[in-house]
Amino acid sequence: MMAELVRYMARRVAGQEGDALAAEVEIWIRERLDPDYAWPGNYRELEQCVRNVLIRKNYIPPVSRKLGPLERLCDDVRQGRLAAGNLLGRYCAIVYADTGSYEETGRRLQLDRRTVKDRSTGNSGGTKIRSSTESATLRWVALTPAR
Repeated sequence: MMAELVRYMARRVAGQEGDALAAEVEIWIRERLDPDYAWPGNYRELEQCVRNVLIRKNYIPPVSRKLGPLERLCDDVRQGRLAAGNLLGRYCAIVYADTGSYEETGRRLQLDRRTVKDRSTGNSGGTKIRSSTESATLRWVALTPAR
């Protein structure tokens, strides 16, 4: 899909030579941008990238702010990258980070506090957590996007 858009945009900028130049833009994008690059601004940003690469042989993407746990969760949901258990775990961890209480998190999410603790610490497999450091690490993992 992106290759088709790049060809379309290159034709708009360079006319008949656009098809040949589109391949150059696609190579530039593949070599210099992360494959998971989010393209904030979507079509318009891709269009700016194509124009800049064709004209200047360079493109500097806008500086994106670092996404917080909620934004990363939403992005992973939009991309369909989460299993149901991971979705619940990360959601529990986000609400728990806000409340600081398993009881309050359970009340808000209409879940038992033990389920909240189990899910928000990444412990849904039944393994017992042995230390607070391990618990904090698992909470961090629950908030980190899947790759």
